[in-house]
Amino acid sequence: MADKLLYEKSAEGIVTLTLNDPDVRNAISDDATISAIVDALARINDDYEVKCAILTGAGTAFSSGGNVRNMKTKEGMFGGSVYGVRNGYIKGIQRIPTAMYELEVPIIAAVNGHAIGAGCDLACMCDIRIAGKSARFAESFVKLGIIPGDGGAWFLPRAVGMSNAMLMAFTGEQFTGEQAFEMGLVSKVVDDDKLMDEARALARRIAVNPAYGLRMAKRLVREGARSELSTLLDMSASMQAIAHQTEDHKEAVDAFVEKRKPVAGRGSQAANRRHGARRRRPRRRGARQPGAVPRLRRPRHRGDGRAVGARRAGRLPASRAAAALRPCHDPRELARHPAQPRPADHGAHRRGRRGGARRHGDGDLPRDTAGRAPAGDQRVHARGRRVAHDPPPVGPGARPGRRGAGAAGPEARPAQDALRRQAARGLRDSFQPM
Repeated sequence: MADKLLYEKSAEGIVTLTLNDPDVRNAISDDATISAIVDALARINDDYEVKCAILTGAGTAFSSGGNVRNMKTKEGMFGGSVYGVRNGYIKGIQRIPTAMYELEVPIIAAVNGHAIGAGCDLACMCDIRIAGKSARFAESFVKLGIIPGDGGAWFLPRAVGMSNAMLMAFTGEQFTGEQAFEMGLVSKVVDDDKLMDEARALARRIAVNPAYGLRMAKRLVREGARSELSTLLDMSASMQAIAHQTEDHKEAVDAFVEKRKPVAGRGSQAANRRHGARRRRPRRRGARQPGAVPRLRRPRHRGDGRAVGARRAGRLPASRAAAALRPCHDPRELARHPAQPRPADHGAHRRGRRGGARRHGDGDLPRDTAGRAPAGDQRVHARGRRVAHDPPPVGPGARPGRRGAGAAGPEARPAQDALRRQAARGLRDSFQPM
């Protein structure tokens, strides 16, 4: 079976759509023709090389609209119950006006012969209409006792005005090409043998302009017919901002300044070459190299805060504080921060909250019978509790890593013990009642 619609694209970016069912005078009520039209319009929208389209019919008619024989036999979209016919129109022929309205490029109707009923509405859906001298237009639904079910009542008044639309809809009579020109339905009437030449010449005059500009201009004109002025001005400003950044605009400005004709498509081709090649994404600083061991981290929480406090107070070695703040499974980190053995009095600073203040490393201070440090060895904590406090250890053999000089080696232990006892006696004396 031959294609219901012929699709032809020229080098200038002009697509010619030809209704190809002359046996039924290019009726558009069957599912195959409807789907072919809708698919072709979607194909044009997806092809940004297309700048203009032409719609015409094969044979002696542009389109006869609905197939009257199918209406008599109740076939296709005309069959079934009331709800079945309604759904047949919605899922059938009403897909055409929606697709035509959403078409982004300008489309020209080259009306050769009769455009009757839905065929007349199909011509009204196009942006520009050119008619041959043999063309006939009729909104003939009322002659068959039906109404325009394909959206013609929306398109026709916008094409010829309300008065002429009422005239055509109420009488159902046919109008010649010359009459259609007088009503504003067509823009030009030419000889039948020159119809396609005139349509292609007009399409070429349109296609010399940038594709993006044509699509945005059509969108603005369509929106202007139904939008308020403030809304349209806002949309115009947004689209204008986009248009000023296009390569086509730059080429047109350069051609104007250099007093030459702009090269069609030069700006679009340059943009496509620049954006079409896939750029290599630069590696982010600090990104993990392929094959490296992933470093797992966890977010900070209250436990890390305790580790920070212990590190600042000198109660936790630097290696263990770092390990607490950066827990991970990286072998390199584990080798850099090995686990340290716990001291014998580990956790004494916690026990001091219950049974008197006690500090890590103050096991040599004198204790009472309950194991508490003397009152003179205590200072008030920021939270109101009393905690023991000693000056940081100093002396020979001190190991870096703790506050001040750090932890001392075995040879410096007697000297630090003496300093610790002296500090405790000074604190006791300072806290004696006056």
